[in-house]
Amino acid sequence: ASTTADPSEAQALLEIGPALARALEGAPQEQVVAPAPGGTSARLAFIVPLAGSGAAPAGAMAGWTELSTNPIFQPIVERLEAVEEGEAYLTDGAGRILVHPDAARILQTPSLPSETGTASTVTASDGTRQLVLVQPAEGYSWQVVISIPQRTVNALAVQLATRLVAVLVAVGAVMMIVLYATSRRLTRPLREMAVAAESIARGNLALPIRVRSEDEIGRLAMSFEGMRRSLQARLSEMDLLLASSQRLASSFDLGGILPPILEGVGRLLRADHVRVVLLGSEADLSAKAESYFAGKDRGNWASLDGQVVELARQRGRFLLENPGRARAVLNLAQVTEPLQGLVALPLRDEQTFIGVMWLGYRRSQALPPDTSSLLTILAAQIGVAVSNARLFHRAEQERMRLGAVLEATPDAVLATDRRGR
Repeated sequence: ASTTADPSEAQALLEIGPALARALEGAPQEQVVAPAPGGTSARLAFIVPLAGSGAAPAGAMAGWTELSTNPIFQPIVERLEAVEEGEAYLTDGAGRILVHPDAARILQTPSLPSETGTASTVTASDGTRQLVLVQPAEGYSWQVVISIPQRTVNALAVQLATRLVAVLVAVGAVMMIVLYATSRRLTRPLREMAVAAESIARGNLALPIRVRSEDEIGRLAMSFEGMRRSLQARLSEMDLLLASSQRLASSFDLGGILPPILEGVGRLLRADHVRVVLLGSEADLSAKAESYFAGKDRGNWASLDGQVVELARQRGRFLLENPGRARAVLNLAQVTEPLQGLVALPLRDEQTFIGVMWLGYRRSQALPPDTSSLLTILAAQIGVAVSNARLFHRAEQERMRLGAVLEATPDAVLATDRRGR
């Protein structure tokens, strides 16, 4: 029996006739019904048998709903309609269209690929290539179908490829910049070392090599810089020895030649004060000593001359890294400025002790072996120069004495050698 006079609902009752008959036999039914006039989707009818007093149902109750307006299906319909390029629709287990943007295609059975879950390329009725994806609904026989024209997919692929190429180009450009900057950072020290090596080959040792890192290249640069400093120090020492030899050979005036040499020693070895103390001809402390120095004596370090001479006479060459703590060795009562380092070398004429050359430092100082060798050579040169100067002055005094004798006597004076000639 029916309680409606709506022709569309009457038509629906006619469509569900077979399902209604099966429901009256006691089996609930679900039936797809054609859309109502003006409807945009198929309708879904539900038929449930009514229990009677006996085993047979007393009747059946049927109800139907339009999928496009049903609140449960409304979000699904909105998502299907949101597809701009191509079309998206819903089919039942028989392949009939239940929901479609084009109401004229409701309940049509399109040709779909047999594979589900993956996109397939098919040819539509109008001859265009379509990319179709059939995705079954989980736990139900319905399917969601999405069909997009192949040209749209190709256009999207071109856009993605263009963006990918742009990203690759940008990444490549960034990598090239990073690679260039890294190579510059790695090769800059090598170029600097090459320039420094060429400069060293030309004899210019004033160009320093900067150490920019602590890796292998940094250690190589540090080694080059150490080599440059060592060569520069050796050349400076050789220049000092050459200049000293020239000065000592050019004159017998110790007051004119020793201070410049001592200034060079102080500048090369970074000493704050350099002194040379020479004993008298008697070679003992009671004789009047001569002293020559370079650098300002702000701490009255000259008061240590006698003690340093005695220590050099007894010990030879010696080094005190902290004389302030060596009170048993030096008496610093008259020193007004701290003396943190002292190096002394004896001056000898062959085996005769004639004086000492000593260097004073306001900071503790440790001399390398090469520097000690330089000071030893200088001390030997100064010792020889002092001996020659004294011989010259003694000979000059004898010559002047002989001249005075010759001028004072009226008698003839003959000078002969040991053979009487």
